[in-house]
Amino acid sequence: MDWSVPGATPRYAGRQRVTHRRATLTLILITALWGVSIVAIKYTFRDASPLLGVGIRFGIGGLILATRLKGVTKREVVAGLVIGVMFAVGVALQNVGLTTTTPSRSAFIVALSALLTPALAAALFRHKVPGVIVLRILVAFGGIFLLTAPDGALSSINKGDWLTVAAAILFAGQIVGVSHYAVGSSTARLLSVQFLMTSLVGFGSSAAFETQMLHLTPTLIALFALLVSMGIFTFTLQLRAQRVVSATEAALIFTFEPVAASLASYLVFAERLSPVQLLGGLIIMVAVGWKRRSKEPVPLPAV
Repeated sequence: MDWSVPGATPRYAGRQRVTHRRATLTLILITALWGVSIVAIKYTFRDASPLLGVGIRFGIGGLILATRLKGVTKREVVAGLVIGVMFAVGVALQNVGLTTTTPSRSAFIVALSALLTPALAAALFRHKVPGVIVLRILVAFGGIFLLTAPDGALSSINKGDWLTVAAAILFAGQIVGVSHYAVGSSTARLLSVQFLMTSLVGFGSSAAFETQMLHLTPTLIALFALLVSMGIFTFTLQLRAQRVVSATEAALIFTFEPVAASLASYLVFAERLSPVQLLGGLIIMVAVGWKRRSKEPVPLPAV
């Protein structure tokens, strides 16, 4: 499927190129890092309220990247705002949800975006989803179900879980938006607008909906520094990789995040998974690693 902007490819002809396989491996790497970051975010709640933490973390990241805003185009501003609003509200909902749910469960629910992404893409851009991708997503979704409801009962879903479901819907929209706007846009400028928008939503919602708390302990400062640097690194790679990998395929890869989050949560919070949940994680990994034909390399713009 071609989501590029007319006339954008010649502009970047001859510059760095990336294969579909390399882009896929990149998305797997950042998905693992996202899983670990969920545990780190949960840990920050000991010293900072969730929404205020969102505002601070993404504000710092946005200001760091703001030095690259020179030459920003109208299209990049619009793209950053569209992607940023969906991502910002999704992050806010997931962070609030984490106060009453576990990191593993949060990551499992967010993985539902893998099932929602192709539906959104088809509705918005009238793209046909390949049958093999649909099959892989369904297999991964079966693994997610085993991870989140090993006993088959849904009655234990709490408020935090429902907020995370809403976040998953917004993250699916963000994935589609990234794939649509990434080609022909500067990674740094697009990411800067997205981060600054996320920061504004974080500060605004914090002032409106939560009792603010902030204790600048050495641990909190270290975690914020880790999360800011990890956010810039992973979302930069996401924007670049999704110039090659479609939104549907990216969403499937992102279903690996619960596995990474579960491992990290076990090490930090001693959260344990049952044998059925472990089987679900294995199913997700099999679906993510399903072999597909590689595509021809496509050009990547310089940041």
